[in-house]
Amino acid sequence: MKPCRMTWEERRERGRWHFVLMRGALGWGVPVAALVTLSKVFTGDDITTATVIIDFTLFPLGGMFCGLAQWRYIEARYQARLRDS
Repeated sequence: MKPCRMTWEERRERGRWHFVLMRGALGWGVPVAALVTLSKVFTGDDITTATVIIDFTLFPLGGMFCGLAQWRYIEARYQARLRDS
């Protein structure tokens, strides 16, 4: 049975912004925003609609920057391997 891992070529076919959104914004930003919100609930901090909106906006945006940095790093390594082979 083939493992369910995508190769870099398969990820590249889907595109940079798909990777950035799925890996950065949704894969990192939303879970971190949820954990931050939950930590505020458990520590008794004041939670307002505004703080939740801010958390669920800023963390996914930060995740997009991280996803874009990952894309550039992985793509540079991929291109280097292509040149070397």
